[in-house]
Amino acid sequence: MVLYGHPPNAEEFEKYYLGVHMPLVAAMKGARRMEAARCLPQADGSPPAFYRVFEAWFDSPEQMAAVFDTPEGKKVRADVPNFASGTTVTRLVCKLD
Repeated sequence: MVLYGHPPNAEEFEKYYLGVHMPLVAAMKGARRMEAARCLPQADGSPPAFYRVFEAWFDSPEQMAAVFDTPEGKKVRADVPNFASGTTVTRLVCKLD
């Protein structure tokens, strides 16, 4: 899971994220499922804690590492600074119970 903080310029972030970064992500093979979502305001109308969330499901941590070690996976990782500078990027690896 990747949690993106609020970018300084949401329009520029979206243009790059959807137009450049996500096609790189789509070229990665091996994940069971991948989803990207933009966060909505809280129930009380306050801003969400994060701007965007990306989730990818793998069979194991080892498989995830192998996918990100491919040329396509390396391109994805290397591309993050191109659109996420000026915001936080939090990566979480979780296991379903």
